[in-house]
Amino acid sequence: MEFSNQVADKFFDTLKKYNIEINTNKISDINTNLLNGQIMQLKSKKLIHNTEYALLNTLKKEVIEIQKYDDYKNYVKLDEYLKHIHSYNNQKSTNNSKSFINTIKNISASSRESIVNSEEFNIFNEYIHVHRPIEHKLQIALEDLKLKSSGLIFLIGTVGDGKSHLLSYFNKNNNDLLKDLYIYNDATESDNPYKTAVETLSEKLDEYQAGKLKKIIIAINIGMLNNFKVFLKEKYKNNEIIDTIESSEIFSTNGMNQTLYESNGITLVSFLNESSFKVSNGNVVSEFCKGIFDKIFIEDMSNPFYSSFLKDDGMHRNEAAYQNYQLMLNKKVRDAVIHLLIKIQIENKRIITTRAILNFIHDIIVPDNNIKENDSFLVNLLFNSFDKSAILSAISLQDPLLIQDTKLDQLNIEIYNSLDLQSKCKNLFGNDDFNLIKNYLYLLEGLSHKRKFEMIVRLHYLFNYEQYELSTFFDYIKMLGSIETNKSLQKEILHKINTAIYKWKGSPMNSFIYNESITPNTTMRIGLHYNPKPKNIVITNNLTILVTFDIQDNYFDIEIDYNLFMLMKKIEEGYILKESDKIEAVVFSEFVDNILNSIDSTDKTVINIPSTNETYIVNEGFLGYEIERMK
Repeated sequence: MEFSNQVADKFFDTLKKYNIEINTNKISDINTNLLNGQIMQLKSKKLIHNTEYALLNTLKKEVIEIQKYDDYKNYVKLDEYLKHIHSYNNQKSTNNSKSFINTIKNISASSRESIVNSEEFNIFNEYIHVHRPIEHKLQIALEDLKLKSSGLIFLIGTVGDGKSHLLSYFNKNNNDLLKDLYIYNDATESDNPYKTAVETLSEKLDEYQAGKLKKIIIAINIGMLNNFKVFLKEKYKNNEIIDTIESSEIFSTNGMNQTLYESNGITLVSFLNESSFKVSNGNVVSEFCKGIFDKIFIEDMSNPFYSSFLKDDGMHRNEAAYQNYQLMLNKKVRDAVIHLLIKIQIENKRIITTRAILNFIHDIIVPDNNIKENDSFLVNLLFNSFDKSAILSAISLQDPLLIQDTKLDQLNIEIYNSLDLQSKCKNLFGNDDFNLIKNYLYLLEGLSHKRKFEMIVRLHYLFNYEQYELSTFFDYIKMLGSIETNKSLQKEILHKINTAIYKWKGSPMNSFIYNESITPNTTMRIGLHYNPKPKNIVITNNLTILVTFDIQDNYFDIEIDYNLFMLMKKIEEGYILKESDKIEAVVFSEFVDNILNSIDSTDKTVINIPSTNETYIVNEGFLGYEIERMK
C-alpha cells in the first residue's frame, strides 16, 4: 500500500474516534468547511480539550495543503500530526479526582491552613515546616528564659513571615520550653472592642510587671512594635521596655546587628535580620526558599502534594493545574523560578514572607476559574499576572520578552518562518526538555505568531534562565561573594564609584569635581579638589556592598545595591547620565553632595565659566593666590 493511502487510512480512523462524519473516504473529496464546523462543534460542546482542538485544526490545514498540491511532503507532515494526536489520546486520563486540587489549596493565602495560631499544629503544618536559623535563636531565648524566674521575649517580624507558625511548632514539638509561659500571639489585634491593640497589649504587660504573669512571649509586627513604643512614651511607663527597644536599634536603617538581642531581662528575636539568601561558590542561593519548594515538589510519596497528584493520575491529566505542577517537578524549572524570587529581592529590596512564597506557588500552579485556557499555563501565570500579587507584579518586570536582544529578534523571525514548529522547538530545547513541554507546544498551533513566540520564549527561559540574565547581575553576585578578600574586585568597585562621582556633577580635570551640575542658569562652576582614600569594603546582611572613604579626615559611607551597581557599570561604559537617574539614585546623590559640602579646597581650586567655556585654576603660591588659565 502506498504511503499516502496509509496516511489517509490513519486520518479517517482518527476522525471516527471523534465521531466526525464527512461522508467520503478520499482526502481530495473532503469538504474542509464541513470538517472545520464539526471541529468547532466539538470545542463548543467541550467534548475536546484545547490541545485536541489545536491538533485537529492542524490536521485540517494539512488536508487543505494536500488538496492544493497533493505533495508527498504534506502527507509526511499529516502523518506526523496524526502520530501526535494518537500519542496524546493514549496518554489522556479518565481520572476525575480532585485530591491534588484540594491539597494544593492549603498553601493559598485564602486557605485556613495558611494562618496558624499557637494552639494548633496539624499534620499539614508539620509537613510544611522548614527549619531556619531564627528557629535556633528563638530556642536559645526560650532556654535562657526557662532558667529565669521571670522574663519577656518579643518575637518581631512582618505579616506572614511565620511567627505564629514557629510558636505552634515549639508548642507541638518542644512544649517543655513553653511551659508556664504566657503566649501573646498576634499583637495587632485587640480582644476588647472598646480598646486599641496597643492598649490591650499594655495592660498585659502591666500584669507582667505586677508579677501576675512571670514569663511572657509576644509575637508582634514591626509596625505595631513602633506604635507600642510611642504609646509607652506618651504614657510615661515601662521605661525598661522603651530603653531595650531603642538600644537594639531595630528601627535603624540596617536594623539589629543580630537576630537576637537581650537587655534589661527583655529579649528581642527578629525575623527582620534573618537573611533569606546568601552567596555560595559564585551563586546566590536561598536554602529556605529551596526548602519550601522541595516540600511541595519533591517526588516522594511522603509529600502530600505529589502523592495526591499521582492519585489523580496527574501525569496524564489535561487540566492546567496538573500540567503546571508536572512542569515544576523539573529541577531546572524550579531553579529558574527560585532565581526570579531571589532576583526581585535583590533588585527591589522586596521582603518575601513564608506565606507570600506559598501563595505565590499556588498562584502559578492553579489558575483562576474565569481565566482563558491559553493563559492558564505556568509561563503565562508567572509572567503575565502583574495584578495578582506583589511578587507576581515584580516578576512581570523580569519577563524575558522585555529583553532587547538580537538573538531574540532572530528567534522571532525563525519561528515566524518555520513550517514545522515542533521540529524548530525540538532543536531549540533539546530532546529531553522538548519531551517535557510538547503538550504545551501543541496548543500553539492555533495561536497568533505573537502568542506562539511569547510562550516559546517564556518556556525556554524556565529551562535556560542563565542565557537571559544580564551579565551585570552575575558580576554583582561575584562581587558579593569575593570582594572582601579579592583586591582586584576591590579596585574594580572603587573605579566604578569614582567614575560615577566624576560624572555626577562633572569634572574639569583629574582629582577635581564640580560643586554643582550645569544648568541653563549656571554662570560659574567651582571645581573642588577630590582625593578619596578607601578605608573599608564589607558586605552587609542585605547583600549590598558598603564602602567607606576617608576624604580630608572625614568618613563617608556609600551602600551599593544592585540597582546602583548596574547604573555605575553603565556610566563606566560611557552612559550619559540623565537627571531622572540622579533622582532615582537618591542615596548616591546625597553621598556626592555630602562629600562636596565637606571638602576644604583652599590649596587648589578650579573655576569654570560655562558661557565662554573658560577654565581657570587657582593655586596658593608663595606670594599669595595665583590664577592660571587652563588650555
